[in-house]
Amino acid sequence: MLSERRVALDALGTEWKAEAKERGERLRSGFKGVVDFITGRAAQTRTQNACEAMAAYQRDRSQREALHQAQAGELAALHKRRADLKAQQRQERMHLAAKIGQMLRLTRDMGLDAKKAPDATRTRQPKQRGFDLDL
Repeated sequence: MLSERRVALDALGTEWKAEAKERGERLRSGFKGVVDFITGRAAQTRTQNACEAMAAYQRDRSQREALHQAQAGELAALHKRRADLKAQQRQERMHLAAKIGQMLRLTRDMGLDAKKAPDATRTRQPKQRGFDLDL
């Protein structure tokens, strides 16, 4: 999301610089520039450049705003999805806790304590303590 925004803003900056260079190249320098100044053509070009610069600024601002709005919508959707997932997980945990409680009550009612229930899969061997001195 941030890289997309960075790429879009960099593209707008590059476009702005290219347009500013193009507008600057319209003003002639040297003797032709003096002639343009005397005839009033330079003033017309400056006015045209200012109008184009303002239009480009407003266009770029609306593009940035549209990008911001789109990202805000995506972010809101992500927040909603996160909240929904948290609620779903909370429900699943409650369901599992109820199942565990039910099983514990069932084993208690059957007379089996979960801690004292024999484990049928393991046979218990007495532990060897010390050395075996029998010959």
